[in-house]
Amino acid sequence: MGASCYFCSTGQGTPIPEKEPGDAIGVCRICHVLSCQAHGTRDKNVPRWVCVLCDATILTIAGVLQSDSEEIVAEAIEAVGAEFVAAARQVRSAQRYFAGRREDVWQRIVNTAQESSVAPLDRRIDRAFRTLWESLSDDGRLLIGSAVAMARVLNLPDEELVDVLQRARLGLGEYA
Repeated sequence: MGASCYFCSTGQGTPIPEKEPGDAIGVCRICHVLSCQAHGTRDKNVPRWVCVLCDATILTIAGVLQSDSEEIVAEAIEAVGAEFVAAARQVRSAQRYFAGRREDVWQRIVNTAQESSVAPLDRRIDRAFRTLWESLSDDGRLLIGSAVAMARVLNLPDEELVDVLQRARLGLGEYA
């Protein structure tokens, strides 16, 4: 018997489409949980194994880093680990982030995010997220929209998502 996948063992999330859950085959470079091929990925262009939760967080923080508000960026960086910030600083765009992945699901996530990046925010969203969203570049919105789309497609539980991603998920409502 092989090592257990954290996500399969805890029943969290939905497997990455086109992938079968099973024994853990990688250790997440960021959080160090074990995950199977259905709950983690290795990009051929950036040789590291990353679980789906950390993947979504990296995209979120990469988007926040594109804000023109130093205060918002500082607040977001303070709320997450240095590993997330270091990984996020390497991300230039959602398209490039997913370029080395073979599965079609990643392109569908970016396409969904493109729709959400121009959609109106839900009126119930808090002022802090609205301010963040308005301070972002188009690429920043697409990165955060991709994280929200990934969280939705994979049914990632809110309690496992970083705060800014939880708020983004609410703010983008039906669009992502």
